Amino acid sequence: MNKKIRKLINNPGLFFKDMVSKKQMALRTVASGKVVAGLSYNIVIVTSSVLNNYKECFDSVLAQKASENINVIILNKDEPESDVTVYRHGQRLENCSFEAALSNEYTLFIWCQDLLDVNFIFNADRILQKHNKNNNIIVTNKFKSSSITQLPRNYHPFTAIYNKIQPLKVTASSMIVDSIYGTFFSTNLVKQQLVECQGYSWLNFDGLGLLCSVLGDEQSEPVIYISRQSKYLVSEELIHLPFSGTEWSQVELFGADFTGVIDIFYNNIIIENVWTPLLKRSLFFFLLKYIKKGLANQSLLDGCSLKEAELFHQYFAKALSIIGEKIISTFNVACAEQLKVGALNKIDIERFNSIVDILQYDEDKNQVLLRYFSATDYFESFRCASGEIVPVEMKTVSHNLFFNTFFYERRIWVCLDDLNNTSKLIVNINNGPIKFRGLNKKVVATITLGDIINHYNELKPKFKVSRKYNNAWILMDRDNQADDNAEHLYRYIKKNRPDIPAYFVISNESHDWERLEDDGFNLLAFGSSEHEAALESCSRVISSHAAQFATDYFKDKRMLSKKFVFLQHGVIHNDQSALFKPDWKKFDLFLTSSHDEYQSIAGEHSAYKFTAKEVALTGLPRHDALIHSDVQKQKMILVMPTWRPALLGKVLEGTTRELLPDFIESEYANKWRDFLSNERLKMFAAESGYEIVFFPHANIQPYLDEYILPEHVKVLSHAAGSIQELFLKASVMVTDYSSVAFEMAYLNKPVCYYQFDEEDFFQKGHYNKGYFDYRNDGFGPVFTSENNTIEFVRDIISNQCESYPLYAERVKNFFPFRDGKCCERVLNAILQLDEKTSHSSSIAPEDWAEQAVIFDQIRFAYDRYHQIFQKMSPEEMCNVDRRHHHNYCNVLLHHGDFDRAQAFFSATEKDEQENQLFYIKSNIIRSLTHLHPLDSVVIKSLSCDDYEYINSFISESTAKETDKTHHPIDTLHVADCDYRSTRRKGSDFIHSFISDDTVNLRILEIERKYSSAIVCYNAMDSKDREFIVNKAIYMRSLRALNKWALIIDFAKTNVLQGRTGIHCFASAYLYAMRCNKKIAPNFSDFDYVLSDVENIDFSTIKDFLYYCFFIKNYKNVDVIIARHFREINTVTLENYCTILCREKRVSYCYEMLKSIPFDELSIKGLTLLGEMALLNDEFDISINSFKRASLLNLPKVDKNLQVRLNYAMSCERDFYERKSLVTEVV
Repeated sequence: MNKKIRKLINNPGLFFKDMVSKKQMALRTVASGKVVAGLSYNIVIVTSSVLNNYKECFDSVLAQKASENINVIILNKDEPESDVTVYRHGQRLENCSFEAALSNEYTLFIWCQDLLDVNFIFNADRILQKHNKNNNIIVTNKFKSSSITQLPRNYHPFTAIYNKIQPLKVTASSMIVDSIYGTFFSTNLVKQQLVECQGYSWLNFDGLGLLCSVLGDEQSEPVIYISRQSKYLVSEELIHLPFSGTEWSQVELFGADFTGVIDIFYNNIIIENVWTPLLKRSLFFFLLKYIKKGLANQSLLDGCSLKEAELFHQYFAKALSIIGEKIISTFNVACAEQLKVGALNKIDIERFNSIVDILQYDEDKNQVLLRYFSATDYFESFRCASGEIVPVEMKTVSHNLFFNTFFYERRIWVCLDDLNNTSKLIVNINNGPIKFRGLNKKVVATITLGDIINHYNELKPKFKVSRKYNNAWILMDRDNQADDNAEHLYRYIKKNRPDIPAYFVISNESHDWERLEDDGFNLLAFGSSEHEAALESCSRVISSHAAQFATDYFKDKRMLSKKFVFLQHGVIHNDQSALFKPDWKKFDLFLTSSHDEYQSIAGEHSAYKFTAKEVALTGLPRHDALIHSDVQKQKMILVMPTWRPALLGKVLEGTTRELLPDFIESEYANKWRDFLSNERLKMFAAESGYEIVFFPHANIQPYLDEYILPEHVKVLSHAAGSIQELFLKASVMVTDYSSVAFEMAYLNKPVCYYQFDEEDFFQKGHYNKGYFDYRNDGFGPVFTSENNTIEFVRDIISNQCESYPLYAERVKNFFPFRDGKCCERVLNAILQLDEKTSHSSSIAPEDWAEQAVIFDQIRFAYDRYHQIFQKMSPEEMCNVDRRHHHNYCNVLLHHGDFDRAQAFFSATEKDEQENQLFYIKSNIIRSLTHLHPLDSVVIKSLSCDDYEYINSFISESTAKETDKTHHPIDTLHVADCDYRSTRRKGSDFIHSFISDDTVNLRILEIERKYSSAIVCYNAMDSKDREFIVNKAIYMRSLRALNKWALIIDFAKTNVLQGRTGIHCFASAYLYAMRCNKKIAPNFSDFDYVLSDVENIDFSTIKDFLYYCFFIKNYKNVDVIIARHFREINTVTLENYCTILCREKRVSYCYEMLKSIPFDELSIKGLTLLGEMALLNDEFDISINSFKRASLLNLPKVDKNLQVRLNYAMSCERDFYERKSLVTEVV
């Protein structure tokens, strides 16, 4: 379909807008009336010795509407000693020095390959006439355009910034600059800075140093304006360059020029003037160029010496430090979040914005892909209402900059089967909640499965589905040729699964069309209406190439919603991860051929974004044909080099590219022509009867008509026949970096690598170096000289083309599959894409639990390990790696689950010494938690020093007599901490689980500095706060200060409520519940307290007692009082006696009252005792009780007591009278 028609259909608004703009451009380029500029201008066209053709640029200046009062200065920045050439009205004047040539009021710099819009100076002149001062600067908008007549296109990120700023009120906080080109300066400002400049070094980096010096000059106080209508036109072919006239391969960009410009920025930023924020922002934008290019090309510093590279690193970090955290964190110009994370990481500042991206939703498997960026590894947890979710797959992608990790990208596939539509997905990262950026790119605090599905359905593109092609499989190699993995897989599918509606796409003008048609292929002509209808209707696209013609044919991203299977064109051995980094490049299946290749793509910390969910190790489909073929080897020397990115023209359509006029003169063309024309090669090939075949890469084949080679060299292309047959026929191969070497190796045939450009191949950005080192891993030797390469070919032919043992062994170890079943594995992997349960989690539950241990997340580790082991039989437990046994037991100890820890360890650990050590460790932690004496067995096992050390923290009475180990905590600013510097005691074994922080905390408790203990506990890291001993001290401290509200807030788990056997937690929790006047649920969980009541100190159990009073559980009260009667205060006992009376337990009440020391009873208790004694005819006790009560009541006189006393005395008299009478009668 015609591009213009497609544009009209897809975006009619843009179509008509561009049409109008083009008409306006045409009118503006027609000769218009000239006007005289109100001010005078120096137009400086900067050239270099390499780029000295400035005619178009010069003409664009002459074509200006305001062309009067203008001098044009031609300055060659590579010739600082030469005078400049000056033109006025197009006429050349005498040459003079640059400073002398700056005779007009304002100066504009232009790069010689750039152009000016016809109204460029006119629009700026109007602003300057209104605001004419000797300190003005005017910046303009940059556009891309290849000629003055072409419609300019916006490309520069500053355009949006400049359009938001008020052009006559520019502030430093919003402004940013990156070049002197297209910028007007008051000439005085330029001259002031040139006084101290040597040569033209100030033009480095597009004159950024000069710009910085002008803005940093306090005396000149420059003022900036923006001329939005002045359009500075940059050639489309040059916008990829780092700076005008430079390439990233130039070492100067990383040497003295770089350090020099950083020093200029530093010297001007430390002055702190009004433009300092602008300078910092501009410096960061400058560094972003290095960051972005460095992330894509890891070999930028290969041309530097070690010392130069180290100096560059130092200055790079220095520059980021100058900029500072505030500027980097708030920078919003072409700077993604991950770049801020990495930049701050370079200056040791950790950044995490607590946002997780939802990148993909797999509808078939109900799985979602999450992604976030960080500078370090973080703990992660994924939950829903029903519990924690173990990810399906997860991976850390390492993004490296100049050999060092710049930032990490975490990618996690999570299955949402445990969620219903209203269930929230809860993600915890770095111990904090996060927000989500959904598929719709909006940030929300919470998200549900329903939200994700709705966003997915809203964004899902609409297709015109044809019944003929509904759910079809579309396979293709290149748009203009086949004979690659897609063709071979198609053949297998049609033979073994004819029920699958598979179609093969290729141009009907391809040399392969007739061959495939004869073989009965269901062919679709590339670009035809049938092809497009099939794409609209298909379920998946399967291709050996991942270029746009395969992944995004319609160029509107709609096809990205279809499943895409990347069969690969060859084995990936260099690092090509940069090709796949954009989020929109989505692969559902990525095939690999070896373990090393698989790990380099799907492995942890690789540079590729793909996880094990998307990557499969299957082998390449075309390899099956190599195994099964009966084609015989011939005497053939096959020469097959790969391509170079610098030799590729622009993509015109599909795989068709623009041809470069200077290809034939390139080093690449010359080196391979010289090799193929070598007389020695020709001679011994002829003597041995070998044919020399040259098969250039498909990207180079369009130049074959211009490539003149000797007649004895046979030149082949894909049109000549199957490339597979070529590999089978060849006896030896000469290549450079191409993956075709793997095909020859697969056939156990010798290879050598002729790498004449070895030093700069990677530096120039073809690929990054990958896992495969040609010298250490290659299937043949590496040569950089033509002669050595030819010698190898001669020697290998003399050896009957048998691979040397070293390389044969490498081949054997590299390929895991040589069984002819690659197609079968590939087809199964594709079919599994639709299967709901085809991809269970590859993360072992034990490893998921261990992650929590590694990050010291004890609570999560406890839950995760508990989920694993509670479902296992003893036999299954023993089969788990013992490190997980130890992890679990240590977590249980840390958590305070002592009995379970001991039982589990004894059941799974067979080493008696290990068991004994664990028992000692467990008993010590238990004793420190409960403040109970150590077990006698443990005491005997410990050294004297260890026993005294531990016992000093259990027994408060001996604590001050024992040396203690601690560290000062000045950083906590606790005024009442009075630590003593003492000698460390206790063995390394003790200190392996009892930290100095725990010791300090216990000392504060012993010294009753509870507030300080609380501060210290809160200052601990998460692991130490989870340690049961520290929790116990913290809880007791809160209880000592009666902070019941904090106790309730702290006691969120069964452990902290004391339901797992820890008395002090139970006591404090029940105290807090009583204060809060709440009933603790499931009170029977605390029955263990009663069973151990004799061994529990009353200070611990008293809150349990008072809570039992509160809930009227008098049965438990009886048990506690019976054991701790002497420790309970008299008031409590008297109150309880009152309750006993109310409960009609009079006898028990009376016995209890008599057991209380008489002189401790209160008036209330004495009165009650007196009444009870009367009832039991014990008048002495009754009288004494009432008498003492009366005395205690003095000086008040209680008549009721007098009445009771008199009554008791009269009862006593009556009693004795009756007794005397009875005696007399007897």
